Amino acid sequence: MTAPQSIMTLDAARTIIAAARRAGREHDLNPLSVVVLDAGGHVTAFERESGSANMRFQIAFGKAHGALALRVGSRALTARAEQQPYFIAAATSAIGGALVPVPGGSSSSTTDIRSVPSGLPVTAPTTTS
Repeated sequence: MTAPQSIMTLDAARTIIAAARRAGREHDLNPLSVVVLDAGGHVTAFERESGSANMRFQIAFGKAHGALALRVGSRALTARAEQQPYFIAAATSAIGGALVPVPGGSSSSTTDIRSVPSGLPVTAPTTTS
């Protein structure tokens, strides 16, 4: 038996995005793109800060969708990609290419934001300008 999934509301998604953007500013990150998915992998909300690269939606979505699809955080997904690259390649193909196995996404079902950059599907360059 699986635990019941909480519903991702638009208000909760906006709270997550605001917290991610705030953390990005606090950590002096380059402009962020933040996507929040519901339990079914559908986009609930997305924001792209001015200056964020043009393909950041696809990257953020792939990080979040991959973490959600495999029910692991993106750091665990990265480790699995390093240990089992054929599995990750097959999983990526099976879910239509929407899997980016690098840190930045999470399969968290809570809307209580406590550690934003590593706990949310946020994508940004790792260096600041």
